[in-house]
Parts: sequence; C-alpha cells; structure tokens
Amino acid sequence: GCSQGSIVNYMKKFGIQAYPTKQTVYPRFNFNGSNSEKAYMMGFRAGDLNIQHICNTIYVQSTTTIVEQFDLFRSIFSKYGYVPEETNIYRGYKQFICRVSLDLSFLFLLDKPEHIINPCWNFIGGYFDAEGCITHFNKVNKQRFRIKLGSCDNSLVSDIYYVMVNDGFKVSKYTQLLDSGKDFDYITTNSVAASIALGTKLLAYIKHPCKVSKLSSCLSMI
Repeated sequence: GCSQGSIVNYMKKFGIQAYPTKQTVYPRFNFNGSNSEKAYMMGFRAGDLNIQHICNTIYVQSTTTIVEQFDLFRSIFSKYGYVPEETNIYRGYKQFICRVSLDLSFLFLLDKPEHIINPCWNFIGGYFDAEGCITHFNKVNKQRFRIKLGSCDNSLVSDIYYVMVNDGFKVSKYTQLLDSGKDFDYITTNSVAASIALGTKLLAYIKHPCKVSKLSSCLSMI
C-alpha cells in the first residue's frame, strides 16, 4: 500500500482533486459488467477521459460544460464508485467536474486503446458519445442530417472506418491538417440513405442523452 502522504503527493502531481475533508469513505465495487459494457467504457475512455493509477485506486476524471455529459459519466460509473456533483467557473462558463475513484478491477481503463476493441460496435458507441456529432440542416426545403466522428486518434478512426465500410455503411473518411501540425481524421455520411442507415445502427449503442435525442429526432423527420 501507499502512505497517505504519498497518495496526496501523487494526486497533486496528476492534478486530481481530493474529496472534501470530513467526508464518508464511499464504497467501491468490482467491475462485473459484460464484455459489451467493457467495450463501451473503453471507447468512451479513448475519447474523453483522463485516467491515473495511484496505489490501489484508478482515478477517472474529465470536465465538461454540458450537464448531459456529466449525467452520462455518472450513469456509466456510479454503480462502481461515488460520483460527486461538483462545478466551477472556467472562462466564464459553468463547468462540471466528472470524477470517480475505482478499484483495481478497472485497470483495463488505464491504457488508452490505439485500436478498436470487440465487441466493436459497443466500442464505437462509447467513442461516438465522446467524439461524435449529429448535424441537422435544411436542403432545398427538405430535412437532412449528417453524422460525423473524428479525432486525432488516427489509427483508431481508421479502424472504425473499416468496420463501418465492411458492415456495408456508406461513409467517407477525410484528413484535415490542424494548426498544431496534427492530422485530424474524421468519418462522415454524405447522403440521406447513409445517415439513416448509420444513425439507426448507432442508436442501439450510444447512451449520451443529447445524442440519443437528436439522432432519434432526425430519423423521425426524414
């Protein structure tokens, strides 16, 4: 084990906020989910989470200005550890601090995956909840929407693209050079039929409240 002083020093080093003093030590529970849940978590972790392993604890942390993103984080992890509701003000905006302390059964979250993990569509669902978007627009007075998924995780985006293509979805992949010099790869639909097909598939795997609602709305309008 580690001394309390060592734990505090590690937490300061990695920017992990401590729970308030005089607070109950909350129970933690082993991961007992399915391979599908694990793959979803890995996809979400790849896109949106900071993970640290200190002594016998896996610290999971993220920040967001979107309350539904916090709600999603809580829904994923609250059955395994305590997720406090905390906010601060960042650049004039209210920011939600998403964090949870997990036991060592969550070591699988420590290393960010560079390639897709099976079951692949559960992984894609988690990654889309972190990095994907749905854009609704009008074209010649007709309702249209586009699905886009992208990041600088180039090998991961390529894996997802090939899974989608091999499963018969009509998507395209493009690369955009960022000012930082990094390649931003993204997958997108370019037709109504492609958006409907991929959107229908994704609805079975995504969990983000806003994205589920928007995608369901878009599909019902076409």
